[in-house]
Amino acid sequence: MKKPLDIEKLRQYIEYSIETIVAFLRAFFDSEGYVDKNGYIYVFPIQI
Repeated sequence: MKKPLDIEKLRQYIEYSIETIVAFLRAFFDSEGYVDKNGYIYVFPIQI
C-alpha cells in the first residue's frame, strides 16, 4: 500500500496558473466525466 502524498512537500515543485488549472480540469473531465445536453457536468471517478 502506498503512503499518501505530502502536498506541503510537493507544493514548492508545483507551479500553477489559470492555464494549468484549465488544462488539468479539461483532462480530468475528459477521462472521468461528461456534459449532458442541458449543460450539467457529471463526474464518475473510476479506479481500476
